[in-house]
Amino acid sequence: INLPQKVYVKPEDVGEDSIILQWEPSQDDCEIYIQIKSISDPSEDMKFFIKYANGVKVDNLIPGRTYGIGVATVISGNLSEL
Repeated sequence: INLPQKVYVKPEDVGEDSIILQWEPSQDDCEIYIQIKSISDPSEDMKFFIKYANGVKVDNLIPGRTYGIGVATVISGNLSEL
């Protein structure tokens, strides 16, 4: 399974407590899986499954905190690498 292509964030899409992620799907008719984890508090974990979209706005982030963001492709229940 191929990873999503051209995953990016525009500077103007970064808010104080939100971020808009955008991507180009690697294949037609696939689902995108997004995982967001706080570096300082690994128990803070958000997961999203997105279908038929090339972007998503993630809200409720804590200002000043660093997050690790992983994006993967899902096809027939199989997940690519993040």
